[in-house]
Parts: sequence; C-alpha cells; structure tokens
Amino acid sequence: MPDGALLDTSFLITFADPTRKHHAVARQYFDYFVEQGVPMFLSTIVASEFHLGQPVTDLPLDALIVLPFNLSDAIRSAELDFREHKGVRPMCRGRRSRMISNCSDKPRRTKSRTS
Repeated sequence: MPDGALLDTSFLITFADPTRKHHAVARQYFDYFVEQGVPMFLSTIVASEFHLGQPVTDLPLDALIVLPFNLSDAIRSAELDFREHKGVRPMCRGRRSRMISNCSDKPRRTKSRTS
C-alpha cells in the first residue's frame, strides 16, 4: 500500500467537475484511496489554486489531510520563478491573468485586411 497520495489541482478540478473528460477516472482513484485507507494529502497551495475556480469547501475535506504552508515555504516558493522556464511574463498584453499558462509570448493572430 502506498504511503499516501499528494493531490494536485488538476486532479481535484477533474474530480469535482462531472463534465470533465476524466471525471470518472478521478472518482475511481478517490474511491479506491478511501476504500484502501490510503491517506490523501492536500497542500494549502493546491487548495488556494482550486479555490480560484470554485470554493474549496466543495471538496470532501473530511477525507483529506491538509498540509500546512509555513512562512518559510512561502518565501521559498516566491523565489522560484517558473516564468523563466515557461517563457511567459507575469503581465500578459496589459492584462493580468489568473494562470500563467493563459499567457503567451506568441503574437495574437489577426485577420488580414485586404484593400
């Protein structure tokens, strides 16, 4: 039996949204972990990311072990600048985006005008 499962944001979004393509699979994993007594860990960072889209209280929190996020964790994570590795900027064409992945350095496609 595994020591536990650290749940990520995409898993939780898929688990919570029955319209997503892999919802049934996520549900099966969740049910299996519960049935087998596999501890499921939820980091407060993932909870925060999930909460951007819907209330984290929509999740079965009684089945999850919430991991703390301390000040030292916050400082360390702030020092990790993933934008450098993704090639994106924090400001996307003059607008802030909730998700860095929504930003792109690729130029926008525009319709060509014929004279």
